[in-house]
Amino acid sequence: MLDEIQPLDWVDLSLTLDQGLTTGDLEGEVAKLTQAIAQQDRPSAFDLCRRGALQKKLGRLNQALEDLNAAISLEPYLLDAYWHRHSIYLLRNNQNSALDDLNFIIKHTKKHADAFKSKAEIYRVRGETTLAIINYTQAIKCRPEDDDNYFKRAEMYEKRNEILLAMEDYAKTFTINPGRTDALLTHGLQYFHSCNWMVALSDFTLLLQRDPSHAIAR
Repeated sequence: MLDEIQPLDWVDLSLTLDQGLTTGDLEGEVAKLTQAIAQQDRPSAFDLCRRGALQKKLGRLNQALEDLNAAISLEPYLLDAYWHRHSIYLLRNNQNSALDDLNFIIKHTKKHADAFKSKAEIYRVRGETTLAIINYTQAIKCRPEDDDNYFKRAEMYEKRNEILLAMEDYAKTFTINPGRTDALLTHGLQYFHSCNWMVALSDFTLLLQRDPSHAIAR
């Protein structure tokens, strides 16, 4: 079904612009790269990749994909190009091609946390919970301080009714990032509903310390 979706040619990616950079800044950089590429006897794969990434930020998916494909043709192991291309495939709902690019990245660099996380997100959307958990776990191994991976793995454990594992991950999320009161609330509510009053009370008390106006904790 996904292959039947019409490909996007342009999207509004203004919210993804680098902090402090304007559309004009990116347009200027694209122009510089275009001039540099035109002066090269053999186009630089790195320049093409950079321009493709900028075109993607500007929402020009066709031009971005053309540059990234050209970069990969010139430098088949330029992993950044695969990374940017996979994100375009995702914007076009072409998950299988995105997975192919992610698998290529992982094959050639075993500790690419973002690639594992992106794979996990694809499987999460597909409802393939076990594969999502496997890839979140790999992402955690690569980047153990990323609280979001624990939180999302916890949600997957809940879907499989593996509540103890989910609670461990929610607790870990809050330990790493005390600002994740959503993890603390979920942890507390689970123990409240299972009548483990002491743990629930401890969680809600801590939550109220963080947010005195929190209606559920009160």
